[in-house]
Amino acid sequence: TLASGAWTVTQGSVDQIGGYWQAPTLGGGSVDLDGSYARGGISQVINPLAGSYRLSFYMSGNPDGGDPLKGLTASIGGISQNFYYTTGSNSHGDMQYILETMDFTTLGGPIDLSFTSLDDMNSAFGAAIGGVSVTAVPEPVTMTLFGAGLVGIAGLRRRRKAVQA
Repeated sequence: TLASGAWTVTQGSVDQIGGYWQAPTLGGGSVDLDGSYARGGISQVINPLAGSYRLSFYMSGNPDGGDPLKGLTASIGGISQNFYYTTGSNSHGDMQYILETMDFTTLGGPIDLSFTSLDDMNSAFGAAIGGVSVTAVPEPVTMTLFGAGLVGIAGLRRRRKAVQA
């Protein structure tokens, strides 16, 4: 995965969660994007080749309090999307993470990947994220053209055999 590098805190503060609550399915830890009563943000630079990609991450919300609606903005490759999670029956032992995804295309080279809290500025209980990954996605058009090319080559072979006979 391309998103395995070091993260930098870009605004406010965040809480890196060790074993305080359940980790996402992929293991590792998670981050509460609201730390010390300040809306936080994290980022890293990734360097993909040109192509289509999928950003995937697990999202939950800090079950300890605050507004039950937790929000964040995910940004990558010049596009951004807001995601929301409503806490309810999730708990330290069962965070009920949801897998979120976002597709994007890049011309290649270094691009920023970031997550920024959308929560109330006076809360220390924000959106929780973990298991972040960026993976290549085959382009359907490319696969279709590849398949059409194979059919065309097979057709030419048949035609040559018929002409030679």
